[in-house]
Formats: sequence, structure tokens, C-alpha cells
Amino acid sequence: MKNKHLIDKFKKLHNELIILVDTFPENERGEILFDKWSIKDVLIHIAAWNKNDISRFRLAMLDGDPSLTWIDDLDEFNVIAIKEAKDSSWENVYQDFVSSGNELTEIAEKLPDLKWEVTIDPEHKMTLLKDFLYTIEHYEDEHIPQLKAVKFN
Repeated sequence: MKNKHLIDKFKKLHNELIILVDTFPENERGEILFDKWSIKDVLIHIAAWNKNDISRFRLAMLDGDPSLTWIDDLDEFNVIAIKEAKDSSWENVYQDFVSSGNELTEIAEKLPDLKWEVTIDPEHKMTLLKDFLYTIEHYEDEHIPQLKAVKFN
């Protein structure tokens, strides 16, 4: 498997996020702590993007067109995802976050090496590999530091 090191890194980061979330004070889970989002909103956001990535991987594996999953307006996608899941219980949101990360790991492990270069955007510039790298960077450079900063303040 060509990208095992990346999949392992994603798995490690996902597990680190789970640990951070698990230690987050229960009474602060609904509070707005990240600009305009609560920890619950952040988990909804992460799970929504994980599911979008999963659908891309599935389409690529089936020789479908992953560009059908392309999102032009990232902010709108986030607003809709959070609005749709806002009334879900903490337990459901948390489980969705955990399972979507685990499922993304599993499907990435099954993706044939050649499929990582499949493009996922209408302009054929973004590949599954570049998108997966972006997801890793987003976890590493944004979500984990944000949670650590709030947790230790």
C-alpha cells in the first residue's frame, strides 16, 4: 500500500481528536468556543467532511465520478451540515464523528494505489491524495490545536 504512512497519520490524528474530545468538560460541549461553533458543531463539521471523503473514495473504487461530490461553497456546506444535525444528541454526534473517521480510514486502506490519483473536482486539479493530505493538515493544523487551546485555557 503506497500511502500507508498517510493513512496511519490520519488514524493517529483521529484518535488524538477522540482523546481530546473525551476529556472535554461535559458542561462546555454546547458553548460557543470556536468563533461561532461549539465542540458539538466542530464534530458535526468533521463528520460531514469525513462522509464526503468516504463517498469520493467509494465512487473512485467503483470507477464512478468523484467530482459529483465536489463542494464549491465550503462555508455553505458547513452551515447546512451543522443546521441539519443541530438537534441531534451529543451521543449521536460523537458516535458519528468517531465512526466516520474510522470508516474513512478503512476505505482509504482498501483504495488501490492507482485510484489515489483520481481527480475529484470539475477542473481536474484536486486528486484523492491531495484531498486526503488536506484533511490531515486540517486535523493537524486547525482542529487539534483549537481543541488544545480551549481545553488548556
